[in-house]
Amino acid sequence: MTRSDLGQVPATRMNTRSGFVRVASREATMHDVVSNVYAAAGMDNAATVIIELAEDDFDSAALVEAARMFPAAAGRRVGWILEKFAECDDLEPLRAAVVDRVSSPWLLDPLGPTTGATDRRWWLRINRQVDPDV
Repeated sequence: MTRSDLGQVPATRMNTRSGFVRVASREATMHDVVSNVYAAAGMDNAATVIIELAEDDFDSAALVEAARMFPAAAGRRVGWILEKFAECDDLEPLRAAVVDRVSSPWLLDPLGPTTGATDRRWWLRINRQVDPDV
């Protein structure tokens, strides 16, 4: 997988035996896994990763900042998953940042059917049940 704006994606520096590596931030990774659900091995796996990343405190402001680097649908999926499964507080800034960028609902699972109820808070069409390994 490639990304033309990789240098702009929020990252942290991790030490290794031979120096250091640049690793995407926890918040950028949350958006990344739901941007390409196919590469994440499906929506259930993507949700599991997001929930696990949220177990160690994440920065809500960094989550909003990372959302600017990804399609609005990714931020809406992240917010929906965090709200439904991780019981996260302080998601209103993310919701405002990603819902205001669109005028119609998008699919929760881009690989699923095109029908389903609409979650008006996150402006997502809930087109399948998500079953993370938590």
